Amino acid sequence: MREVLSQPCVVQVRDAAASAGLRLQARYSPGEHGGAVVAPPHPLYGGTLDNPVALACARGLHHAGLATLVFNYRGVEGSEGKATEDLAAAVDDYAAALDHLAAQTQGPYFAAGYSFGAGTAVLRACSDARVAGLVLIAPPIGMLRAEDLDAFAGPVLVIVGADDEFAPLPELTAMLGSRPKCTLQVLRNVDHFFHFGGLRELDQRVCAHVSAWLTRA
Repeated sequence: MREVLSQPCVVQVRDAAASAGLRLQARYSPGEHGGAVVAPPHPLYGGTLDNPVALACARGLHHAGLATLVFNYRGVEGSEGKATEDLAAAVDDYAAALDHLAAQTQGPYFAAGYSFGAGTAVLRACSDARVAGLVLIAPPIGMLRAEDLDAFAGPVLVIVGADDEFAPLPELTAMLGSRPKCTLQVLRNVDHFFHFGGLRELDQRVCAHVSAWLTRA
């Protein structure tokens, strides 16, 4: 697989609390067709654009031919503003990242994220008609709502470790099994944080599945 070359960029957020808007640190990797935003995990618990799981997801999307944009939430590292656990703020940041991506490349567009980032991806995708598909890595079960999945018209790929304590398989299976547009893939011997491996397989599975979506598009 080819090397992923990324370039730093700045994402502008429209924020009522900041008259000039907030600027978010991000990295953009050009692709062959379409693009995807990848959101990192929780901004208050070390979630950055250098997170290995988010980067493995981004590599898989890029290997499928998509441009990718990975960003830091407000207040994290080089991003302006104050770090917060407010979900609405995180979704606003995600929306700004998607706007920036759309200004760089034509669609189709995909929304992806890891852990908390998966939750923000779902919330943005179900209210943004530009999003053609969702890639959710280890989404905490408490952040997945049936009504949000039902509101999203496109296909959904969920990849989770068999030993993920925040995304237990019985509950995920119950939620996703009755929804034909949702695909659940399980990585053996992998926990929520991918402490003991699984990143290469994650990259490969994301690439294979999204490549199939693009072939059918």
